[in-house]
Amino acid sequence: MPKELNLTGQRFGRLVAVELAHRDDKYVSYWKCQCDCGKTKIIVLNSLRSGRTKSCGCLHIESARERITKHGKSKTAEYGIWANIKSRCAGDHHRYGGRGISMAPEWVDNFPAFLAYVGPRPSEKHSIDRINYDGNYEPGNVRWATDEEQANNKSSNHLLTKDGITKNLTQWSNELGLSQQAIRNRINEGWPEEKVLVPVNTTRIAPRWEKHGESFSPEYEAWHAMMMNHRSEICQEWVDSAEAFLNYVPDRPSANHVFVRIDKKAPYGPGNVQWITRKEKQRSLPQNVWIEMDGERRTVAEWAERAGMDQKRLRQRLRQGWELRDALVEPFRVRVRKANKALAASG
Repeated sequence: MPKELNLTGQRFGRLVAVELAHRDDKYVSYWKCQCDCGKTKIIVLNSLRSGRTKSCGCLHIESARERITKHGKSKTAEYGIWANIKSRCAGDHHRYGGRGISMAPEWVDNFPAFLAYVGPRPSEKHSIDRINYDGNYEPGNVRWATDEEQANNKSSNHLLTKDGITKNLTQWSNELGLSQQAIRNRINEGWPEEKVLVPVNTTRIAPRWEKHGESFSPEYEAWHAMMMNHRSEICQEWVDSAEAFLNYVPDRPSANHVFVRIDKKAPYGPGNVQWITRKEKQRSLPQNVWIEMDGERRTVAEWAERAGMDQKRLRQRLRQGWELRDALVEPFRVRVRKANKALAASG
């Protein structure tokens, strides 16, 4: 029988021999080995000494993984964005490949080159944006940008120029404090560009031009509505000339004011028109019912609002003969209880 070799403590690649495990009937030795990855495995002696076995199997797995892995980032957000851009440009999407937008040839099949240029994604709010919306995905024309930054770069944006500075509608809206809808309305109504971006709090909404048919001020709109609805009830001077009306009527105090006649039986004319708030107009309507209590005179709607109750319920109680004070403060069940006590006492 050949002399047994003692391999205890010896290293063979990633394996370290721990102890002799056993011998088979042909006197072939098997050693228990500890792998660097932490696993133990029984290895035949000849495989250890010849170098055929250098690990528990982990080395083979890692080598195979390295052969098939190009960059190891296929599950990252950057890779997903790159793949999405590649798909858009290769297809016939009307905003990308369908209108000639392409990806730089050196990036099409080379994600590491793309990543080396754009760098890691700054945050989850960022995605790749083309600086020139009509350009390709290529060096010099791509950047990481947030949704807001990309929204400012859309082809559908309306560009406006003020004091030599050109920005899109959204950017001007944020800077000037004007709503986007207000700016769009001015554009659709034909306002000149130098007036479209005039903030409401620094000047009038629109000038009172002599060619009143082109004016869009609230005062002109009041004249136009008056002409459309009450032409026969307007003084002849104002019928003939919107300019005469505009020269007489003061500026509208606020957007909450409406234009009314003071005396409904007299025509619209100097001395018989004014701006009042919508609440004041509501209070002046003939169908309003005025009720006085503790020296205060208010409409039913105003009393209901003050008491924090439903206006319909208050009107119903008053029609049933309730006193205003009871109707405002007394729950229905309390009144029923009082009525029942009164009936019992009278009986």
